[in-house]
Amino acid sequence: MLSSPQVLAVHREVPAKSVRELIAAAKANPGKLAVASPAVGTAGQLGVLLLQSQAQIKLNPVVYKSAQPALTDVLGKHADGIIVTVAPALPFIKEGRLRALAVSSANRSPALPDVPTFVEQGLPKFSFEAWQGFVVPAGTPKDVIDRLNREFNAILKQPDIHDALVKQGFEPKGGTAEVFGQLIKDSIVSWAEVIRANNLSLD
Repeated sequence: MLSSPQVLAVHREVPAKSVRELIAAAKANPGKLAVASPAVGTAGQLGVLLLQSQAQIKLNPVVYKSAQPALTDVLGKHADGIIVTVAPALPFIKEGRLRALAVSSANRSPALPDVPTFVEQGLPKFSFEAWQGFVVPAGTPKDVIDRLNREFNAILKQPDIHDALVKQGFEPKGGTAEVFGQLIKDSIVSWAEVIRANNLSLD
């Protein structure tokens, strides 16, 4: 399993230098700050809605078909900021074209060690990560699952692969099939309230 925090980044000309400053700007101008996200149902979109709820602010959420057009619009100043997985935003942050304000993980990202978490900036319940993993059809024999799990974990521990993933903003966690299965169940439960509260649908 791989995990990656979401990053809240704004165009370099946006005055806010921190989450607190962004919240203050949103409270002063309700519904004016346009914050992009990659697609319906992504951690980015849910993160924007969660930020509104926990900070008690009104943003202008703008949902795109994928990360690239969302980032393009932020870079072109058609949107003020974005919540997105670290990897696609990282080159623009390093170039200084985007300013990273916070990461959504409980701890700082090794890819962005100078960027504080939302928790550090006064939102104690704003902590989540996007994750990626391998799944197999229901009913797959346990010995096959265990073999695949061992092989994937071994690959993630290879120094060149591990280091390359970390540089791109991912954390190669690996782990057991049981732990990953529980993570999927927990994620469904934790995001259900946000989805229901905002009446989200894939249609």
